[in-house]
Amino acid sequence: MGSGASAPTAGADAVPLPALAELSAEDKARVLDAANEAIAEAVATIQKEKKWKAASDELKPKLSAKKHAGEKTLLWISDGILSWPVAASAAKDGVLQMWYAAKEQHELWDDIVAAMKAAEVPEGSFTHVGWMFHGSEMTGEYKEQNLKFLAALKPYLAEGARVDILACEMVAGPTGLKIFKELEKESGINLAASTDLTGNSAAGGNWILETDGVDVKEQYFTDAINEFSETLLGFAMHRKAVRTAQRRRGGPCHF
Repeated sequence: MGSGASAPTAGADAVPLPALAELSAEDKARVLDAANEAIAEAVATIQKEKKWKAASDELKPKLSAKKHAGEKTLLWISDGILSWPVAASAAKDGVLQMWYAAKEQHELWDDIVAAMKAAEVPEGSFTHVGWMFHGSEMTGEYKEQNLKFLAALKPYLAEGARVDILACEMVAGPTGLKIFKELEKESGINLAASTDLTGNSAAGGNWILETDGVDVKEQYFTDAINEFSETLLGFAMHRKAVRTAQRRRGGPCHF
């Protein structure tokens, strides 16, 4: 009597077993090598994620307990950045570090006010604010939300202050540049943003915000930021970029 359960079927992208059986010994070895490489990469990624989660869980309460001590510079970091603890820990003396939950990326106006009050930040305190998150070219989809965030932040800015947007390719194209200029004009705040990858140089990133020629590494970080393992385009996209860059150089991939 047959079983009522149907036999498992291969996924749409699965290689039929007969096709594998027909491969030469050399090609089978290539398939095995590729599978082992993929498994090793997946294991390394999981281990890296666990490492950064532990570092994140340890750092968050310490930063949340900080009080303003006269700092003129703020680094406002999304915890959606896998290795954000590196960036926070690499901040220069005189830089107040704060973190926020990535899931609230487009609802930050209440968060920034709550964070300022918790840290007892007086109005008019900051001459420079670094807003650090994973991102790509502005589309205008969240323009109103971003304006609300900037309006909530503005009372805590000194006259002539600048807000540096530490994310990738914010103004890489004409749409992004248009939205950027609108945000700057409508908020009344001097903004700076990047035309290319921001972050890890191994993936082609840098720490320059091209709209204003700002070196954010010099502004916010010590050389410890060199250990930052990503670009701010996102970890998955960073891995792809690293593969491309390092294969061109003929070297191994490191994440």
